[in-house]
Amino acid sequence: MLNRYSLKPLLEISLLGGFQVKVDGQPVVEKHWVRNSAKSLVKLLALKPLHAMHREQVMDMLWTVHSLETASNNLNKAIYRARRALEPDLAKGSHSQFILTQNKQIILQSPGSLRVDLDEFERLANFAISENKLEAGQKAIELYRGDLLAEDIYEDWTYPRRESIRILYRKAATKTANMYADHGNYSKSIQILKELIAHDDTDEHIHRLLMRFYAETGSRYQALKQFEQCREALQTLRIAPESETFELEQSIKRGEIFPTKQKLKTKASETIINSAPEIIPLASQNGLINSARFMPDGKSVILSATWQGGNNGLYANSFETGELKPLGLEDAELFSVSPSGDLALNTKPFGWFGLGKEGTLKVLPSKDEKPIEITKNVRSADWLPTKNLNSANGGNPKFDYERSLAIVRSRNGKDCLEYPVGNIIYETGGWITFPRFSPDGK
Repeated sequence: MLNRYSLKPLLEISLLGGFQVKVDGQPVVEKHWVRNSAKSLVKLLALKPLHAMHREQVMDMLWTVHSLETASNNLNKAIYRARRALEPDLAKGSHSQFILTQNKQIILQSPGSLRVDLDEFERLANFAISENKLEAGQKAIELYRGDLLAEDIYEDWTYPRRESIRILYRKAATKTANMYADHGNYSKSIQILKELIAHDDTDEHIHRLLMRFYAETGSRYQALKQFEQCREALQTLRIAPESETFELEQSIKRGEIFPTKQKLKTKASETIINSAPEIIPLASQNGLINSARFMPDGKSVILSATWQGGNNGLYANSFETGELKPLGLEDAELFSVSPSGDLALNTKPFGWFGLGKEGTLKVLPSKDEKPIEITKNVRSADWLPTKNLNSANGGNPKFDYERSLAIVRSRNGKDCLEYPVGNIIYETGGWITFPRFSPDGK
């Protein structure tokens, strides 16, 4: 029979809901740690994405008030005790399988497999959020057995990571609850949200979701009761619920939120809204489509594309005929389409700044073939959706267009969001890309 110690050992570390270490499935005996600093060292290494830290980093975090010599001695003792906690039978002078030191780096590893629950939780939670994966979200929730290193709540080096993981958990749990609701499993969705409220009863967004889901399952009384719980919880902070919460309460009182089975059909056509979408190919040439927008009539699409390695140009595609018609404008990319059919264009784009090219912003009016130049060095733009400003109103067309466009461009080394053109409403040292108005223009 093969002795299991002849196999490469498995190291498992739990950080969520309490610290625990297992070697080949067997928990490390508490008395083997001897020093709390040995535990802290393993915790620090497990927290790092690559599970490695420089000696000075560890000393700065664990022995801030000590002299450099004392901190170094303490670290050496912590390394020694941590190795023996993980490998009680480690012979003197032998190399550790789990904690290595090289080039002033301290490295946590395993010759078999190293599993840290925090690593798996972050991977699953982020995947569930970004890819709308229900199974990943549920597994992430199951992994989150409690706050990160809850026993070290007063240690400064645990606080920032604990808070960021707590936020990620709430995001993943909320996303998962929404996905369960989308699949019609309201009981599971409500269960997840109630657990979130139990840990933070002032989270108004979670209260609103519960109100809506109760209403959609026909529990109007429970939905209104949830509103009262929300209001009472917020009173402890001396704030009132947001207008969105009050509006939802009134909608529920007026009976405007129907149980799910009633919502599945539209009043006009009785069409099932969750039926499979119809996919219609609009273009199949070899090349790159970099932007596309519906025209206001909903019967065609304007797109900018490069075919067969040629110049970038604008095209109109009709849903009725399937015809792809060039608009006669080369070296131009489409930013946005106005409610009246005017095109905001990025002409003569150059370079690559963040996620967009810079160029001259021009507007091609819906009833004119000649573009009007608005301003230079623009990387993104979007039309205000609630106005139909047009040169036909008798005013200055350029002035009208400036008032109805939001743009992004760089000024003095910062990315600036301008609305209207020339009026900076936000700036950052990072990147701003692809601004979009909400449907109501707010």
